[in-house]
Formats: sequence, structure tokens, C-alpha cells
Amino acid sequence: MNTRRQIGVLALVQPGTQAIGIVVSFVLARQLFPRDYGMVAMATGFTGVLAMVSGLGLSDAALQRKELSDAEASALFWLNVAAGLVFGLAAVSLGPVLGWYFQESSVPYVSAWAGLAALVSSLGGQHRIALMRRGAYGSAAVVDLVAQAGAGIGAIGAAVAGLGWKSLVVLFVGQAVLRSVGMWVVARWVPGRFRWDSLPGDTVRLGLVVCLGWVLYSLSATAESAVLGRVGGAEGLGLYTKAMQIARYPVMIFFVPAFLPAVHRLGQWQDNCVALGREYARMQGWVMLLISLPAGALAGCAADLVPSVMGRQWEPSVPLLLVILAGVVGLPVAQGAMWVLTALARKREMALFQTWMAMIPVAAITVGALLGGAMGACVAFTASMWAALVPVGLWLAARAAKMQVGRVLSGVWRALLTAGACALATWGVRAVLAALAFESPLIRATVGVLVGATVWMAVARVAARHYLREILDTVLATTRFEGVAWARRLADWYAPTSVPS
Repeated sequence: MNTRRQIGVLALVQPGTQAIGIVVSFVLARQLFPRDYGMVAMATGFTGVLAMVSGLGLSDAALQRKELSDAEASALFWLNVAAGLVFGLAAVSLGPVLGWYFQESSVPYVSAWAGLAALVSSLGGQHRIALMRRGAYGSAAVVDLVAQAGAGIGAIGAAVAGLGWKSLVVLFVGQAVLRSVGMWVVARWVPGRFRWDSLPGDTVRLGLVVCLGWVLYSLSATAESAVLGRVGGAEGLGLYTKAMQIARYPVMIFFVPAFLPAVHRLGQWQDNCVALGREYARMQGWVMLLISLPAGALAGCAADLVPSVMGRQWEPSVPLLLVILAGVVGLPVAQGAMWVLTALARKREMALFQTWMAMIPVAAITVGALLGGAMGACVAFTASMWAALVPVGLWLAARAAKMQVGRVLSGVWRALLTAGACALATWGVRAVLAALAFESPLIRATVGVLVGATVWMAVARVAARHYLREILDTVLATTRFEGVAWARRLADWYAPTSVPS
């Protein structure tokens, strides 16, 4: 299966997984209150760091290797499990401290369940990598979809039964269990015995560098929990957490699933920086264009969508969501540098960049929260993204791949242009319908999104035709329509310019 089809299968299944996650999130939000989410965030903001450490970054590092023997994979598996056990127990021990700090008696229980989830997740990490190394991106994505659906059904049932914040625990523990079990079933790989001499030291060292970055990045969630949890309590933290979660949906749908395939693909070009830079610019351009559609539509309809779908209790989160969304769209531009640095195994540059990516938002969010509460944290996050993180990410990617920054910026500004047009059209239609006395906010949001999507297609055809054609070719290859005459003619009419090779 070629790279385009591999990523295409993932791109077709992953949106379904994310759609299920979004539906589950909205259904749970209608049953729960901001305080429930804040209660869970008080624990997971800290245990999330331990969860990152428990993975040791070995999954990303193992995928980067051109060759990985069964003995090496087995050694990495048992190292993963040992780390998951250690840091899972650490999460349990941390619970009472968090309960004392936040003065919430339920927080220790959340922390203990988060520790269990970290241990269970460690059991399926290397099995996922086994699938990825075979090119079975679609199989791994299907497992994620089943885990998301199963855990979501369980969580909704718990919420309907009146279990409150416990339903959120059911969600993340259920996902960990179902995902690990699914990976074992689909991968059909049984790890062998652990042997020290089979442990690939270079992979472990690279994994620790990757792990350092994810840990540092997760510190922003810790800062949010530590400061907002004390300043705004569970209510304020819950509103901020939900706004951040919703704002990240466009990135979660398209950018996050592309990370491992991108590293795998770029890793094949680590001896040819010219080809690597060209491939990186193409992938970054069309991923950003895909993100621009849901990001623009969400920005335009948030004021109607949030209260009508999630309930009036979440209406105060709308201004927070809009400010965060302006920063989140820059996240793939900054984090895209990690595609290149991981593929090239630039450990020192990875460590420095990841430290920068973590410390700047942590400092900004902390100061912003202390000065202006939840809104101050949102403004600080967005400002730090565009003033500090995006420029450094662009510079590092261009430097590592020996390409001009303008090559990546071309795709970025085109994506931002289409996102802005989509958002403006969606908002304008909503405003007109409101003026015409259409009282249903859900209808206003739906019509606005449809018009916004139409405008997005028109603007993308003019401003980002090369990247649009890349998306269409990927879809046609994945759905096996590339040999169908009418499908090719439609693609040639809509985006006649081929992507440069």
C-alpha cells in the first residue's frame, strides 16, 4: 500500500473516531456540569505528566528506525510495561497530595484511576507500532474507533445513571482497556522474553528525548490545573478545560493522526534533505488546509453551537473557546517541526525545541491566569503561540530540512485565508438568520456551517489549489476511485493544477 493510500485510510477512519469522540463529549456535557470536568482536570492535569513519562517515547522512536527485530521490539515492550507500572503507582501516591492542595476529597480517586489507565495503555504501545511498521494504519485506526465508541457508550450510560464525574473516569479507563486489547488482537504479536542485550540503546535514547518533549508540553495542562484550579475552583477550571478541548478538535481530527505516518514517511528520506523538505512542505500544506475547514466553521458558529448542543451551563465557555481557537490553529505549524526533527533523529534540537514549546506556554498561561483568570490564560496561550512558538518551529523545520521558510509559509497563509473566509461566512449567515427571527440556534448553526463549507471550497479552489488537489488525489486513491473516469474528471475540473513532484 503506497504512502498516499496509507495516510488516506487513516484520514478516512480517524475523522469517524473523532466524530464519535465529539458526539460523546457533547452528550456527556449535557449530562454533566463544568464542576465535574474541573474535578477530573484537577487530577489529570498532573497525572497526565506521569502518563507521558510512562510511555518513555519508545513508540515514536521505534517507528523512526528503519529496521526493528522481534527481540528488540520485545525488549521495548517490557520496558514500556515496567515504566507504566512505576508511574501508575506514582499517580496513585500523588492523589492524596492533590486532594489536600485543591481541598477536594474526590481528586485522589481520579488520580488512582488515571494511574491504572497509564499502566493498561503501556500494554498496547508496541503492538500499535507493530501495525504501523507493517503499514497497517487503517487497522490501528479501526481499533481506536472501536475503543472510542465502546468507552463512550459506557461513559454516557454512567452519566445518565447520575454518576457525575465518575462517568469521565469510565471514559478514559475504558478507552485504555479497549485500545490495548484491540491492538493485541489485531497485531497478533506476542512479545518474547526480556533480554538486556536486545534493548536498542539508540532507540531508548531517542525515545527519552521524545518523551521529554511530550512531558514538557503536558506541563501546560499542569499549570492550568494548578493555577486555575486554585483561582477559579472546579467551575472555572471546568469551563476552561472544555473550551480547550473543543478548540483542539480540528487539530485532533487531522494533525495528530498524521504525526506517526509523517515521521515514518520522512524517515525514509533522512539521507536526502531536499526530498525530505519537499515532502514535508506538501504534507504540512494539505494537513493545514484540512484543519482550516472545521476550525473556520467552529469559530463562526460557536455562539449558537455550544449552548444548543451542550446546554446553557456551558455558555460562559464560548468567549474562551474563540480566543483559544485562534491559537490552536497555529499549533500544527509549530509542532510540524517535530516531524522533521524526529525523522532525522536530531536529539539535541528536539530537546531544545520541546523545552521551548513547553516553558513559553506554561509561563504565559500561569501569568495570564493569575492576572485575568480563565480569559487571561486563553489570551496568553494564543499570544505565546503566534509570537514565540510558530516562528521558532518554522525556523527549525526549515533549517533541519535545508529549505526556505517561505515554502512552508505559503501553505500556512493559504490555510488561514480559507479558515477566515469560512468563519466569516458562517458567522454572517447566522447573523442574518437571527435578524430574520430564526429562533433555533441549532438551525442557525447548521445553515451557517453549510454555507461556510461552500465558501471554503470556493476559496480553497482559488488560493490553495495545489494542496486541494493533494487532498483529492489522496481521497481517490484511498477509496479506489482513482481509476474511475468521472471521478478523475471531477477532480481535474475542481482542482486542475497537479501537485508538483
